[in-house]
Amino acid sequence: MGSTRAQQADDSTSIAVTPTLTQCFGAMVQMNFGYNQRDRFPEFFREDSTMSYARAGTYQGLDEITEYVDFIQAGYSAFVEESDGTKDVEFRGIGPNGTCEFRILHNSWFTIGNENSRGGSYNATLITVLEMDPVENYITKVFYQYPDAFAQAIFDISLNDDRTRRYVCKTMRDSCPATWALNQEVFAEVNVVMSKTGNDTDSDLLACMEALKGLPTLTDGVYADGNSQACRALHAQFAGTNNHHCAHVSLVPQPDPNGVIKCQESKHIEVSDYFTEEDLQKYDAYVQASTNRVDYPSGFRLVSLEDGDDSSDGLQASSAFVAPSLSYWSWFWNHCPCLIALLAGLA
Repeated sequence: MGSTRAQQADDSTSIAVTPTLTQCFGAMVQMNFGYNQRDRFPEFFREDSTMSYARAGTYQGLDEITEYVDFIQAGYSAFVEESDGTKDVEFRGIGPNGTCEFRILHNSWFTIGNENSRGGSYNATLITVLEMDPVENYITKVFYQYPDAFAQAIFDISLNDDRTRRYVCKTMRDSCPATWALNQEVFAEVNVVMSKTGNDTDSDLLACMEALKGLPTLTDGVYADGNSQACRALHAQFAGTNNHHCAHVSLVPQPDPNGVIKCQESKHIEVSDYFTEEDLQKYDAYVQASTNRVDYPSGFRLVSLEDGDDSSDGLQASSAFVAPSLSYWSWFWNHCPCLIALLAGLA
């Protein structure tokens, strides 16, 4: 199994004794990781843990990872009302640093609310590569990727809405007063233009929304870490509870407390930087096998959309339908009973 450039570059986590396949599976079964198990994140992650999404960036430590995952977790997200899914787990190999690597293929579904966005329901596939320390029993790295077409649909349709722009601008105004003040010149310029079209010239909030609307939803159509509406929607949710992110919502460049400027220039990380050719082939086959829920090759399906704009020939999402998540135990039982017997014999 080959490692990607991103995985080869960091040898900060090194296991003294190379684990066996049985030890890796045993540690994974004991952990039973899931993105929706937020209350167990302190068990899963430590301060040196990282989570990376090629199109949005890398987040390190329990707090950053938690707030990042919250963006798509029902109950914590400003946009997602319901979310759930199923997963298949595969052993990927022993990493160059002695970590256990697993490939997880997901089928997920989301209901986007209509308070801060245009409501809709989506099905989407997802690939995760997870590295874990089987001795300390925690996750050292997570690399994950949604289909670009799914991210485009979310940010071009559901979050390309004045309700989302109002949410971002109200967060900047109410939670980030210094950032709001820094952007006054931008608002003044927009107000001049708006006055020529007969719009409300007295509302900086409307000027902020108009300025935001002038940005692309995603940088180069796929990246959520550049000068885009997507980047600011992401960091506006973070800034609501952590003012460290206020600078990232700013329309004009503003360093955060660590001197970092975000949401101005994308790093243009490629999916192939985080995933091997084998990973992507496995994912492609998984999408093809999931066409009862998603379209191929896009890897997602828009099930229903607010305002009656339904792209699925009359199929409406049911908010009452929540499919059960597959546990790792059920995956083992269905796919590898020999390992169950082996692990049981070690007890």
